[in-house]
Amino acid sequence: MGELTFQQQAVLWGQAFEVLVKRGVLACLVDKELVSYDRPELAEWKQAKLSHLYGAMTKHLEIIDETIIEQVRAATQHMAIVAYGLGYTAMREYLKKIERPLQRKTLQVRALWCPLTLPGPRDVEAELSQAQRAIHERFGLPGEPDLDLVGKGMPGNADFILWLAGPHAEDYLLVQEYSYDMPSQLGDFREEDAHLEELSRYRRLVDSRGVFARVTAEVDEEQFELSNDIKMYLGALTADNKPFYKLCQASGYAESTVKLLAKKGILAKPCITRALAITPNGLESLAARFVPGETKDSRFDLMEQLGAAYRKVRKLADGDDAGLRAAVEAVFNGIYRRLPGALMKGAKGLRSAPKPGEDYVLEFEEKVPKFSNPMQLFSRIEVLQMVDESEALQEFFGQSAKAAVSAALDEIAPEKAEIPLRDAHAAAVVAGLNSARPGRVHVLGLEGNPGIGKTTAVTRYLAKQSTGYLYLYVSPRVVINRDVTEKLARRDGEASGILTVTTNAQLIASAERWHISQVEAGKDTRRHIDGAVVADGVDGLVKPQHSVLVLDPEQEREIEAAHAGSRLSKTTLSENEDIVQERSLMGVLSCMSATTRELLELNPSVNRAVLTAALQGFREKGGGKNTIQALSQLFKNPADRKAGVEERRAFAKRMPVIVVMVDELAGDGAGSPFVHTVARWLEEEFIEPFGDQGSPFTVVLVVSDASLGNEVVLDRYLNAGDRTPDKVLVSRSEGERPFRLVATKVRLGGAKRDVLHVMTNSYPASELSIRYRVNLSAVRIQEVQPGLMETPRRAIRRVADERLLENAGREIMKALDAGAAQIVFFAQDKLFLRDLRAYLRAESELGLTDGSVEILDSSVPGWKRKQLLGEDKRDTVKVFLMTSSGARGVSFPKTDWIIASVPRFSIEAALMEIAQLIYRGRGMYRNESGEVVSGDNVPRKLVMLVDDFLVHEEEMDIRQWLRQSIDLLTLLVMLRSTIYTRITGDAGLKQKLALVPVGAVGLEELKSLMSSYVVEFISEADAYVKGGGERELVGLVSNARSNAFELFSRFRLNATARSVADGFSFVRQGDASDYMQKACGAIAPLLPEHGGRPQIPEHVFFSGPLLLENWAHFDKREVFSFEGHSVQEQRLTKELYFQLKDVDKNSAFPASLRIPASNLLRVLARESPEAATEFNTIKGLNSPNTWVVLPAAYTQFLKRRSDGRDDELVSVADSDLWRDCLGRGLPGGAEMPAIPRYEGAPWAAGVGQVNPLRLDLVFDDRYFMASNELNLLNTLLLSERDE
Repeated sequence: MGELTFQQQAVLWGQAFEVLVKRGVLACLVDKELVSYDRPELAEWKQAKLSHLYGAMTKHLEIIDETIIEQVRAATQHMAIVAYGLGYTAMREYLKKIERPLQRKTLQVRALWCPLTLPGPRDVEAELSQAQRAIHERFGLPGEPDLDLVGKGMPGNADFILWLAGPHAEDYLLVQEYSYDMPSQLGDFREEDAHLEELSRYRRLVDSRGVFARVTAEVDEEQFELSNDIKMYLGALTADNKPFYKLCQASGYAESTVKLLAKKGILAKPCITRALAITPNGLESLAARFVPGETKDSRFDLMEQLGAAYRKVRKLADGDDAGLRAAVEAVFNGIYRRLPGALMKGAKGLRSAPKPGEDYVLEFEEKVPKFSNPMQLFSRIEVLQMVDESEALQEFFGQSAKAAVSAALDEIAPEKAEIPLRDAHAAAVVAGLNSARPGRVHVLGLEGNPGIGKTTAVTRYLAKQSTGYLYLYVSPRVVINRDVTEKLARRDGEASGILTVTTNAQLIASAERWHISQVEAGKDTRRHIDGAVVADGVDGLVKPQHSVLVLDPEQEREIEAAHAGSRLSKTTLSENEDIVQERSLMGVLSCMSATTRELLELNPSVNRAVLTAALQGFREKGGGKNTIQALSQLFKNPADRKAGVEERRAFAKRMPVIVVMVDELAGDGAGSPFVHTVARWLEEEFIEPFGDQGSPFTVVLVVSDASLGNEVVLDRYLNAGDRTPDKVLVSRSEGERPFRLVATKVRLGGAKRDVLHVMTNSYPASELSIRYRVNLSAVRIQEVQPGLMETPRRAIRRVADERLLENAGREIMKALDAGAAQIVFFAQDKLFLRDLRAYLRAESELGLTDGSVEILDSSVPGWKRKQLLGEDKRDTVKVFLMTSSGARGVSFPKTDWIIASVPRFSIEAALMEIAQLIYRGRGMYRNESGEVVSGDNVPRKLVMLVDDFLVHEEEMDIRQWLRQSIDLLTLLVMLRSTIYTRITGDAGLKQKLALVPVGAVGLEELKSLMSSYVVEFISEADAYVKGGGERELVGLVSNARSNAFELFSRFRLNATARSVADGFSFVRQGDASDYMQKACGAIAPLLPEHGGRPQIPEHVFFSGPLLLENWAHFDKREVFSFEGHSVQEQRLTKELYFQLKDVDKNSAFPASLRIPASNLLRVLARESPEAATEFNTIKGLNSPNTWVVLPAAYTQFLKRRSDGRDDELVSVADSDLWRDCLGRGLPGGAEMPAIPRYEGAPWAAGVGQVNPLRLDLVFDDRYFMASNELNLLNTLLLSERDE
C-alpha cells in the first residue's frame, strides 16, 4: 500500500476503528434516550458519512490499484459491521448496571465528550487548542480554559468521557479508550478464508494470553499497600496499541477528571469512576469509588498508579530490541525479588534469572514454620484463653462464651486434662447447639479447616440425644450424604434406631427399571413406580407399598451397579418423525419428604429421623415457588391452617428439635440460595404458625464450609447476590490463630440473624513441606494446512501432553524414591490420568503393579469406587490418581505426599479445590499389628506443579513473556497464600491478609440435550478405551463410538420467535443483511436517524468478530436426522442399536458411560420394528439460557450454489475448525452441533450459561480488576518484600 510503513498503516486502521466504535456508543446513548439526537455536539457525527471514512482510508493508505481498493473497502466495511456492534454492546451493558437510577431520572447526562476525527494526518496543536476550549465548555468548568486540560493523561486528550449526575447518591464517570491491533496481512473479507483466519487469529490472541491473568478478585474497601512497580514498568509490559496500555491511558483520564471536577467544586459527592478499554479482542476495565477528600478504595490508588504509569512511560524507539530486552529483564528481576522472603530462601536450582523469551523452571521449597495439628493438645485453660469474650457472644450463648465452652468440654471430654484442638472445636459446636432455645431459628456458621470434624461434631451431638429430632443434612456430594446416613443408621453394624432416609435423582430415574427386573424375577408384583428412597437404621421397619420404593442400602448398590437410569421417553408423531421428551419424575426432596411422613406414620415408635439430600436438588420453579417447599410434605396439612398447626404441635411432642445442616455450601452454586430459602422455610413451618403462643420447636440451622475460612468471607459469600462467579476474596486477617469464636449478624432469608462462627486453622501433619514448581514453555504455532494456522489449544496439546506426562511421572518417581508411603496425584483431565497410569505401569523399575496405581474420578464405576475406598484396598494402593470429583469427601490416612497439577482453567475454582485437596491425607487406619492409629501426625509433603505455555507465531513477543511471567509469579503467591490462609488463618505475607477462593453463587440449569448425550457418550467412550480393560469390551465401545459419530452428524437447531418483537435474529439471513447494509453502507451517516440506524436488540451481543444471541424468547427444538435410505446407513443404525443396548445392560461399564448410551438408545430406537428407517428425532429445548454464536459479518462471504440449486448455500470449507473457534466463544464450550456438518453459515450453541461473555464482571464495581492481559493482584500480593 504505497510507501507507508506497517506502523503508519496501523495508525490509520486504529483511527478508523475509533470512529466506528464511537458510532455504536453514540447510537446506544441516543437509542436509550440519554442523549438527544439534536444535541449540538452530535452535529458533526450526523453530517459525516461512511463514504467519507472509506475515502479517507483509500486516500491516506495511498492505494491506486483497483483490486486492492476493493479489498480495503471490504475490510473497512467489515470493521464497520463489527466495531459498531462492539461499541453498542459495551455501552448498553455499562448502562444496565445503573438502569434503575437512569429510569427514575435520578441520573442524567451532565457532560459528554466524544470528538470526531477521520483517519489521516493530525494537526495536533490545532486539535489540542480546540479540545482545551471544548472540554472546558462541555464540563461547565469555572474560569478560563486551563492548558493542563490537554496535558498528557488529562481529560482533553480522552477518546470519550461520559459524566452522569443528578439526585442519585453517587455520580458516575465513564472514560473509554480504543485499541486496534492490526493483523500482519489484510485479508479479503469477500471470501470465507479471511473471516475464518480473523476468527482463528482472535482465538489465538485470546487463548495465547496467560491463563492466570484474568482472576476475579473482590477486595475489601480498605486501604491496602500496593506496589508502585506499574508506574516504572509500563513500557516494558505493553506497547501503546495494546489493551492494557489503553487501560492505563483511560485510568489516567478518569482519575484526573474526577480530581479536576472535585478541585473545581463541581463534584461534591462520591463518584463511581470507570476506565474502559474497548478492543476487538475484549474489554479491559477498572472501576473505583472516588470520594472527594476521603477516598479509601484501594482500586482508586491502583487507578492513579496506572494513570501515572501512562504519563511517565518512556516510549522505546521502533526497532530498539536491545532496549526492550533490557527493560523486560529489569522488570522480571524486580518482580521476582519481591516474592515473599521465606519462599525466596527455598529457591532451588536457578543459578541466574531467565533471559527474556527463555523457557524456565522455578522451584521453591519451604517448611511451614508454625501451624497447629487437629490433634494438638491444649490444657483446658489454654482452650478457654483462645475463646474471646464479647457482648455479641454473651448475647448468643446467654452466658459468657468461656462458661458455655467450658460446660461443653465437661460434656464431651469430662476426664481429659488436655484437649485436642478437634475436641475444642467440637465443644464450641456443642456449646452453640446447647444454647438453642425454642421460638427462633438458631444459626451456627462452621468455617473450620477440612477434617476438623464439623459434620462429625453435629452428628455425634445428635446421636447422643434421647429426645426426638428431625435432622436434614444437605451437601453437594452424594458420597458424603451416604457417609452421614451410614454413621447414624448403624453402630458397630447394628441398627441404631435412628431412621435414615436418602435418595438422589439417579436412583429415582433408575427405580422403574429395577422394579421391572424384580417383577420379572418373581420378587414383586407390577405397579406404577414414581421413585425410590433408601431407608435404614430401624430393625423391622414397616414400609409403605405404593409408587415409591423403599429400599435398603444393599438394594441401592444393586440398582447402581446394574441399572442405568434415563429420564427420556420417546413417542412416534408420524411415519418419519419421533419426539423425545423428559419423563416426569418425582423431585428428590418431594420423594424423600412424602415417604418419610408415611414411614413415621407406619412406625410410631421412631422419634429420630435423618434425611440427606444433594444441594443440586434445589431449584426455583417460578411464581415464587421452589423445591424446598416440597419438604412441607412431611406434613399432610399446610402450616397456615388450624389442622396444620395442630399437626405440627403433635409432631413437636415426638420430635421437638429440628436441625438443618448445609455442608460444603460453596461446593455448588445452589448453596447460598438454598441457605436463604431454607431459613425462610424453617420460620414459616416451625416458628410463625404458633404466633404469640410460642413455638414448641427448637430450630437450628448449621451452615458449614471449610472453603469459607472466616466470618467475613461467610457473610460476603452468602450476601453477594443472586448470581456471582467463582472468585477470590481478599480481606484483613486476624493473624495466625488455631481456634476462634465470633458472633455476628448475617442477613439470612431476608432477616438479620445472630450467627455463631466456629473457626479453626490446622493441618494434619507433624511437619509440612511445600514445594512449588513453576514452568513456562514457549510453543510455536504451526500451519495445519496452506494459509491456515493451528489454534493455540491445539498447539499446546501437541506439545504439552507429553511434557506434562513426563513432569508428573518424574514427580511421582521422586516421591517413591524418597520413601513415600502413599501418593495422591491430582489433575482435572481424566484422559491424562489414564495416560499417566499407563506411563507409571510401564516404568518397570518403579515396581508398580496394576493394583498399586488406581484412578478415582467420575468415570470409575460405583462398585469399583467403593472397593477402592474400602480400608483393605485403600491402604495397599501406592499411587492414587484423581480429579476433584474423585477427591471430595474421601480421606487417605497413609498418604504422605500430595502432588497437584494446578489446572489452567477456572483458576479461582482450582484454588478452592486445592485448598480442599491438601487435606486428603488424614484419618485413622490399621497398622501392621492391626491396631487403629491416626494418620494425622506424620510428616507430609505437598508438591504444586504450575505449568504455563507462551504461544507465539513467527516471532515471540517478549512483552507477552513478561506479562505471563508476572502472572505466574502472582499465581504462585496466590497459591501459597491460599494454602497458608487455610492452614493458619493468615496469608503469610507482610500485610495481614486472608486470601480465600470461593465458588460461584447461582442455580445451574438441569440440562437435557440430545446433543449432550452424543458428546458425553463419545467423551466417556474415549476415556474407557484409553483406560484399558477387557479387549472385547474395549472393542465394543470403540465400534459404538465410531458408529455414533457417523450417525449423529446430521443435526439442526430450529427456533421460532414467540412474538414479532423478539423475532430479530442474525441467524436469519435477511435480518443479518439488513444490519450489514445499515452498518456499512457508504451513504449512511456516521450517526443516522432512528430508521437508518443499525438495530441491535437486547438479546444480541458483539464480542470481537463474534456475534452472540440469547434465545430465551424463542421456542427451540433439536432435530437429528437419520437417513436410512442407504444399505450402509441401515447397517450402521442396526449395529449401533445393539452396541448401545449391550453397553447399557453391562454393569462392568461405569454409569458415566452407560447413562449416555441408554439415552442415545432411546433417541435412536423406534417404537415399531416396521417403522420407516428414514426419520427425524425431535426434542424441545426449554432453556432460557440458550446462546447461539455466529461470525459477526458472515453475510459478507456467504454464497449460494452456482450449479442451479440457488436455494442452497455453499457449505463452509472446514466445519471442525469453524465449530472449534466459534465454540470457544462460549466459556463452557458448545454442545451443539455435537458433530459439525454445516450447510450455509457456521454456528455453535451452548446451554446453561447466564452470561457467557462475562460482561457482568467487566461492569461490576465490586471486583478489583477485569483485565485479560495482566493479573494486577500482583500490585497487592507483591507489594513489598517480606524479609
